[in-house]
Amino acid sequence: MAILPLTNAVHLSASLVITKFLFIFWSYFTEKVWEDKADIVDEAITFFRANVFFKNFHVKSPADKLLIYLTSYINIALKRLESCRTLAVGTKAIINLGLETVPVPGEPGFPFPGLFTLPESQEECQKTSYIMGRRE
Repeated sequence: MAILPLTNAVHLSASLVITKFLFIFWSYFTEKVWEDKADIVDEAITFFRANVFFKNFHVKSPADKLLIYLTSYINIALKRLESCRTLAVGTKAIINLGLETVPVPGEPGFPFPGLFTLPESQEECQKTSYIMGRRE
């Protein structure tokens, strides 16, 4: 079994799944995150190995918060892929992970309750539900 094709496919699938989180958390970050030319999802994937070894990480901007969340999500995706033996099974696992309901800040099950601010208005909550509806 060739490991390289599975790695490339998993990287592509993980990139697509993680991209959806950019839309879900759109209302929780300022536009400064998007002003940079580099894609933060690609940065999270590229530097995943280095980022998991940080003992302390000082959050300086909303982009840092998003990077923390994406690093955590990549870890979840890799744990799901750990038991997958074929490309088809791995792809299906990543797609299923992408279709799961995602808790947003303020909801039970959100992994970083103190890191993100709660939605301040009903309009921000509606943006999240609208974006989730467009994703489906």
